[in-house]
Amino acid sequence: MVPLSLCSNTGHEPRKEQSCYKVCDPIGDYRVKWVEGRWSECQVENGGKDCARNLGFQTRDVFCAYMSTGERTADSVCESFMQNKPPTRQPCEYNCPQNCVVGEFSEWSSCDDCRFLNRSRTRDIIVPNNRGGKPCPPFFEMSPCSNCSNKYFLNFTPWTYCQPFTDSYNSRIPYNPHIGNQERSFDCFNIRGQKEELS
Repeated sequence: MVPLSLCSNTGHEPRKEQSCYKVCDPIGDYRVKWVEGRWSECQVENGGKDCARNLGFQTRDVFCAYMSTGERTADSVCESFMQNKPPTRQPCEYNCPQNCVVGEFSEWSSCDDCRFLNRSRTRDIIVPNNRGGKPCPPFFEMSPCSNCSNKYFLNFTPWTYCQPFTDSYNSRIPYNPHIGNQERSFDCFNIRGQKEELS
């Protein structure tokens, strides 16, 4: 066995224990954070109707909560840890509802030759509605042609398939599968689309 004095320059036995303190997390399970909600829709002060950049504002809910549980706590808890509270209000561009804007109607289409049963007119959409504005009014109108009340029109069915002539049909024409006749029918209608009997 070696004497202790040979292992130590001081000649004293080193201490085997000493006092200490445990470094604890100052926050631990009580760590907190700011929870930020969604921004609201842009609105105008005092119910105003001005529509321009930065005249509106948005708000949101911001609160302090424990990170481990999400439980809400007083804002002073987060502020005590030098955490500045995020803003709960900001300016925004408030846009008024845009109503649909249409142009003037064009002239009525012609009824002179009664080629069509109705006359029509149209107008262009200049600005479509947006953000809850009023929808567009009709941009197409149709009206019966009053000067065509005594006009009638024939409506034809499609031609049937070609049927070759037979000897009994026309004995002067030799039978040929590529030569024959087609048929179709037709009806007469008045300006109101009603079918008329033909005499």
